[in-house]
Formats: sequence, structure tokens, C-alpha cells
Amino acid sequence: MRRLLPLSAAAVLCAASLTLSACGTTAADNAATVQGKPVTTKSVNDLAEDGPFVRAVLGATTQTDESVLDGDVARQALLFQMQRTALLNELERFNLKISASDRSAAESQLAQVLANSNAPGPEKLSAATRTTLTDFLAAGSALDQRLGQLTASPKDLDLLYGATPSLWERVCISVVQVQPGSEALAQRLAKQGVRLESWESKGKGLTLVAESKKSCLPVGRLPGPLAKKIETAKVGAVAGPVVVSDPQATAVYWFRLDSRTTVTRKAATTELKGLAANLAKEGASAWLGLVLLTDTWVNPQYGSGVEVGSQGRLVVGRPAAPPSEVTVPQVPGGATGGGAPSNG
Repeated sequence: MRRLLPLSAAAVLCAASLTLSACGTTAADNAATVQGKPVTTKSVNDLAEDGPFVRAVLGATTQTDESVLDGDVARQALLFQMQRTALLNELERFNLKISASDRSAAESQLAQVLANSNAPGPEKLSAATRTTLTDFLAAGSALDQRLGQLTASPKDLDLLYGATPSLWERVCISVVQVQPGSEALAQRLAKQGVRLESWESKGKGLTLVAESKKSCLPVGRLPGPLAKKIETAKVGAVAGPVVVSDPQATAVYWFRLDSRTTVTRKAATTELKGLAANLAKEGASAWLGLVLLTDTWVNPQYGSGVEVGSQGRLVVGRPAAPPSEVTVPQVPGGATGGGAPSNG
């Protein structure tokens, strides 16, 4: 059986190279949402303040006081809780139950993770944290087994199509990336009404990275700021600049939206068969990477959204104007109960 996820380096997943920061409603008691399900601030902060969890699982150190968490630790804990929420959501979608053997195997795997940890001294997790970790591993094992059984049957393809709506909402766009120092040229070309596909030949620092006549892109796989701008874009008009920041760099884009379309279930059959084959091979990691990149929202106080960081691993990006620390949102009294929430 495939090992689900290595619980180190922030327990992040290998996934595709496109990113998304989906929109949502900021709430002090929600650190994020996954497929509309909340990940509470309390559940994230409890993990980020749990020294044994941070040292043994995240491979980091705690730096906390009464109101501030280390930003990187908070984002790592948030990503873990988002993965856990996605796993539990998928158990419901696939009508799966965690078996006694799944839970027993999860407890053994957790014990091994703790034993192999480089953290100093004995690691004694709180009961709530141990339950959170065991649920995470057991749910992952159950989902991993189910995905390994996916076929190209109409039933399985229907399930995958219905579970990934953002993949089938497509926009046909042409996009030019503008390098530093070429911003004035881009502004001038846009004002002159020069066709976007010709910009590359008008000067240095302008690169055509997408052309609408060649492909249409899933809305859910576009960088968050670009996806948001496209929501209100006028068809046929050149728009920009759009600034997209990720852990590696900051990029500036101009684009033209030519059309919007929805790929029908029938038209998506070939893609769905490829998706089913990939998921049967790669398992829960590939599926969760897809979910977290296409159907999540992150409270801006924690970060800019789920995106692909260095080495192809998922991260919660730093806030748009990142401080070195994250101010913890205050949870209204009685908004959440003690211990780890069932799905957040």
C-alpha cells in the first residue's frame, strides 16, 4: 500500500504547478475554508502552539506569546489542517468509513514518525493532537485505497466530474508576462491598442505565455489575482497589470479574455479517463493537491492562499504584505469547542 503523506517539511503534498487563491468571506474564527467547510482559527492555533507537534511533525520550532504566532509555523499548521479537512470531506464524497485496521495502521505510523523525529527529548502529544494526527493518517489510508480502485467506468468518471467543477469552467485568454523594466512599454502598447499576441515582437521583457486560440484554461487553476481579475473582465479588451506573487518570485501580467466556456461531461470524457488513471496510480496525494489548489480560501491574516512552493510542494503563501509574524485573529468567546474539531 502506498504511504500516504510524509509528515515532515510541513506535511505538504507534491502537486501540479498552477496555483489558486480562491475568494471567500473573512471571519475571525475561520483560518480557511476547504470546499466550503471551515478550518477554524482555534484548530490551527492549537497545533501551532503544540510544541511536540511543531517539532516532531512540522520539523520547526515554536515562537509564541499570548497574541502572536511565528508566521511560518502558523501557515504550516494551517496547511496541515486544510489537508485534514479535505480528507474528511472526501470520505463523505466517496461514502467511505475508516476501518479498525486503518486506525491501527495510522497509530503505528504516527508512533514511527515520532520515534524518527529529530526533536530533542521525548515527544508527548496532547490527546487532542494525537487524535487529529491519527484521523488524518487513517482517513488518508482509506481514501488512498478507494482511489486505487478507480476505473474508466461511467460511474467513476461521473463522480470525478461532479467533484471538480472548477476544472471544467474554462476561459480562453491570451496572456503576456511583463519583466521588470518593461512596464512602461506594456502600458504604451495597451493604450495604443496593439494586439496582445504582437507585444513580444515590440521590445524586450514581454513574453507571450498563453494564447487563446491554442488552449482554454481552467479557471480554478489560474493564479488567484489573475482569476479574480478575469471574473469582471470585458470580453475582447486588454487588461492589466495583474501582479501575482508566490514564494519564488513576483510576476506581472496583461491579458485579454476572448471567451468563457463550460466543458460538458461528455466532452470531458478523455480528460476524465486520464485523471482517473493518474489518481489510481498516485492516490490521495494527487487528489488532495487538486482539491487544495482549486477549491480553498485562506484568511488573509494567515497568507495569500495555497500555492506550489519550491521543490513542487504545496505551501500557504505569505500574506500580500508579509510581516515576519502573523497576528492571531481573536476567536469570539464560545465560538469553538475544546479539542480538535471533527472537520476543521
